[in-house]
Amino acid sequence: MKKVYYLREGSEIAEIGKKKVQFLESAKAVWLNQLHYSEEAELSTFKAYYEVLHNLRNEASHKAPEIPNDQLKTVLHLTVAMYLYTTMINLRRLKTAGLAG
Repeated sequence: MKKVYYLREGSEIAEIGKKKVQFLESAKAVWLNQLHYSEEAELSTFKAYYEVLHNLRNEASHKAPEIPNDQLKTVLHLTVAMYLYTTMINLRRLKTAGLAG
């Protein structure tokens, strides 16, 4: 998310009001967190992916768990899907910045 923000804005997002930017702040900065509030049926899969990654991030920041090998492929799929979705919803601004055709 921070990479998409950087491409879109041309600057890093490291702090907001002296607070280090973590998962939720990054999600808000690129509008990804809007999935959490979405009731649209066509976004339900992306919403579920977002919730899984959000929960994994919360768990990881408190316990540093390992992802079991049998879940690794699924988690990678969710991560890539969210990166692509984030890029898609920020595409207009990326085009304005001359970074997309």
